[in-house]
Amino acid sequence: MRVGTNRRAARAVLALLGGLLAGVWVGGGLVWVFNRTKMSEGSGQVAAVSLAAADEFSLVPADAAGFVHVRAADLWRTEALAEYRRVVGKAGDDALKALDEGFTPAPSTLDRVTLVSLVKPPTKAGGRMTLTPGKGGAPAPPPADAPPELQTVYLLCFTAPFDAAKVRAAYAPVANKQMVGDHEMWAGEGLAVSFHGDKTLVVGPEPAMRTFLMRSKTPDGPLAPALKLAAGGSRHVVGALNLKANKLPPDMTRDLPGEASPLLRADALTAGVVVGRGLRVDLRAAYRDDATAATAEKELRMSAESGRKSLSDAKKKLREAIAGGPDNKKPRPAAELPQAVGGLFALGALEMADEWLANPPLERAGSELSAAVTVDSIAGAYGTVAAVGAGFMLPAVQKVRDAAGRAQGQNNLKVMALGMHSHHDATGKLPPAGLPAPGTTRGRPLLSWRVAILPYVGEDALYREFKLNEAWDSPHNIRLLPRMPKLFAAPGATAPPGKTHYQVFVSPDNAAVRSMFGRSTGRSLLVPDGTSNTIMIAEGAEAVDWTKPEDLDFDADADPPLLGLPGASGFNAALGDGSVRFFPVSTAPAALRVWIGANDGIPNTP
Repeated sequence: MRVGTNRRAARAVLALLGGLLAGVWVGGGLVWVFNRTKMSEGSGQVAAVSLAAADEFSLVPADAAGFVHVRAADLWRTEALAEYRRVVGKAGDDALKALDEGFTPAPSTLDRVTLVSLVKPPTKAGGRMTLTPGKGGAPAPPPADAPPELQTVYLLCFTAPFDAAKVRAAYAPVANKQMVGDHEMWAGEGLAVSFHGDKTLVVGPEPAMRTFLMRSKTPDGPLAPALKLAAGGSRHVVGALNLKANKLPPDMTRDLPGEASPLLRADALTAGVVVGRGLRVDLRAAYRDDATAATAEKELRMSAESGRKSLSDAKKKLREAIAGGPDNKKPRPAAELPQAVGGLFALGALEMADEWLANPPLERAGSELSAAVTVDSIAGAYGTVAAVGAGFMLPAVQKVRDAAGRAQGQNNLKVMALGMHSHHDATGKLPPAGLPAPGTTRGRPLLSWRVAILPYVGEDALYREFKLNEAWDSPHNIRLLPRMPKLFAAPGATAPPGKTHYQVFVSPDNAAVRSMFGRSTGRSLLVPDGTSNTIMIAEGAEAVDWTKPEDLDFDADADPPLLGLPGASGFNAALGDGSVRFFPVSTAPAALRVWIGANDGIPNTP
């Protein structure tokens, strides 16, 4: 259990580092667009800082997987956290003193915190690598694409000396002293600690501590520049990720956009943050050579331009949310106000993001790419995060709604297909697309197949109200048009009341290649091409009156009619066997004709 927990914790650390760096790059640009009037360092709001050197970085191996370094004490003293200090100060000196006296080292003396992530070395036994036995007892090497197993330790530095013996007695009373290389380590109950002077300690799981102490004197590696930056004291926060030594977990990169790939090809990514009344954030991406960096710069700028294009659909939907649909009456319902106001704020966020993408603050020096942004105030940063969240959450919510609508539409089609099968079981044939007068098998269609299946989809009472010997628009039947069952309403469609997008394909009885439905004659469900290969009901692009015998004409020698709800990426269709399939807009007309034809004998395209 402990091994699994450590592995999950290590993955979380890597995800934290990756998220910090990717977030700084993308989010930093969005911060800039909300604060386009950059402030110079002379303004005093985000001035350059010169903090004490951090000598603990001599312990951190330059080939580590990554690290995050926080100047906790210096950060606490910044103007940005003044209000927080005032609140804590209200607790009183006695309370603060009691807090310090209750713990060792004293919490108020914490100066710097560094989280270091390391790749776990392979386990060895007797000088040979130990592999888990596979099938047949043969050693099974790890998968080639397996991400590294990571280990994590923490470096804590204090402003005042502490008594190492008291620290051990308080937190590791049963720890035993061990030597790891030339370092002392106290280990017990899975946890280990190592003291370096009287102001610095390193703590972590015992296996991770062994890895760290054995490799602590490794000055060369991809993280060497980042370690130097963190040690120098010019940033309140520094984070770095060694992409050369790591293979990022698939679950971390799966949802990253393709535009992130130029960054992921870097040897190392480094982010730095300076805090004043506002924030200054910079990111560096180090590549193996100048040519690789130049290629990455070109790709990132192209990605920015592509990103601008991808924002257009989101902005269009936001404008619709603000203005309301074309059929909305004014004034609009109060329930639509939150969405409209949120859309206004989100639209502004996307417009500003578009401005940043038009000219991203990206620079290249040799084999390194960098970007730096400044935000005037912490309040501005909070506003930016809220705006960016609103701007990107709305399209995300829309995607969720679209997925839910597609699922509901598929369920509607399954119910209608079941109604068709029940009609076939009861009468020996499918209903015609248009019902002729009772007692006749041919003649002018009066009502739609949708009326014919009402008794088989739980709407028998409504069915009995129709006069089947009258047309759909007779004085009597027309009164039933507004009472369209919810089953026939396509989710997400903006069709007027009484209109539906669900239609069947109709072909003449004498057609060489027929669809499943005749205009006024019922056909057998058993079709030559097979029910699982033939479309029964589809979402048409144009809505029709649900009781009217109006559907989609099929001609095997012509392109199919327009299909899919307005703005959709494709259409749902129920097949003859009752299953439902989604056809993307990229489906070729020729392929659709094969799916619609019931007796063409041509194999379907998957």
